[in-house]
Amino acid sequence: MHGGSLPWPACKLLEILLVLFYLGILDCRTLAKDTPEALVLGGNGLLGAGTVEKLLVRGYRVTAVNRGNWYWDSDIKIKPRVNHVTCNRLQPLKSCPGIDALSQSKFDVVVDFSAYHRFQIQDMFDLWQKRIGLYVYISSDSVFEVCNKSHDGYSRESDAVRPKNVLEREEYAKKDSYGHRKLLCEEELQLQNMKWGVPFVSLRLPDVIGPRDNTYRWWIYQLLIRLNSHLKSDIKLSKSLCTKPISLVHSEDVAEMISDICSQNPKRFANGKAYNLAFKENPSVLELLELMKSELNMPDVPVTCDTASGIQLYPSVTLGPVNTSQAQLDLNWNPTPLDEAVKELVNFYELASHNPEFKKEHDNVLSSAFFMDNQKAVSEAFSKVYRSLRDEL
Repeated sequence: MHGGSLPWPACKLLEILLVLFYLGILDCRTLAKDTPEALVLGGNGLLGAGTVEKLLVRGYRVTAVNRGNWYWDSDIKIKPRVNHVTCNRLQPLKSCPGIDALSQSKFDVVVDFSAYHRFQIQDMFDLWQKRIGLYVYISSDSVFEVCNKSHDGYSRESDAVRPKNVLEREEYAKKDSYGHRKLLCEEELQLQNMKWGVPFVSLRLPDVIGPRDNTYRWWIYQLLIRLNSHLKSDIKLSKSLCTKPISLVHSEDVAEMISDICSQNPKRFANGKAYNLAFKENPSVLELLELMKSELNMPDVPVTCDTASGIQLYPSVTLGPVNTSQAQLDLNWNPTPLDEAVKELVNFYELASHNPEFKKEHDNVLSSAFFMDNQKAVSEAFSKVYRSLRDEL
């Protein structure tokens, strides 16, 4: 081979492509159709942004539909790489500018992080009907809160059955409106599956932990430990949080699971199925804080467990952990070990705390309702600790 000339096989391939273009058998649009299309409803938060990144790596062309609130640095990491449509799903999808241009599109996969009402699922199928290859719905372990769980063990997928008695159903729904609405979305997906034959998967998640969490729950616990010597007060937990096991899940594990599901043959999910996803370990909140303390090298920070009430950011459900054996069997679910996740997250939030690019997030976490009674002291302690860290760096 001389200079910049192509090797013979490449020359031959180029010649064939040119002939096909000349004859009109192949054009740019035909080539573009080989790129899989993903519609992500959300895609700008803790779970969504990580999922979009993994879909992009797998070669998907991604359209993200959300309200346009780009959290943390997702406006840099995600927004420029997707086709973005601004839409608040509390209004009909058809009324959102930019949706009309998509209404005749076919999507190989839809990943729905933002449906909290039944009509939002109906909206999707009113527009796309059979033009969806696979629908992945992000649900919650809160669905078990409105169902007739008949045993004391970890919640299994089959436990998500509403009471037969109408009045009893209504009482359950009042106790947990979020779980009620998420289960309504799952039920609507089943109806749409029967009508249009679109395969779907519902992923029931417990409280999610991960980097770039805009609920700030993990970060608040970590700051209570990190700033303790300046605040000079115990971290107070209710008695139950010191002993009761809980389920959590890592956002990166969920994103990886979603991208794996999207790469599979949709026929596997033809009849629709729900799966619980969570860490294999089920710590109490006290045990979780002990892991944080160890990673921060602050084992002596006092935690009081004998109070009737205290700070509770996890869990958001009352029925305890979920059983993930079905996901392990069907989906090869193999989550990150909890201690590795703790190490990763502690390091992320320590770095984030002294990163001036995250000033907005600093302000948000310090103005959290959980610091409201002691906001000035917390802000001063935060400034003192992380200013000194920046100086050391």
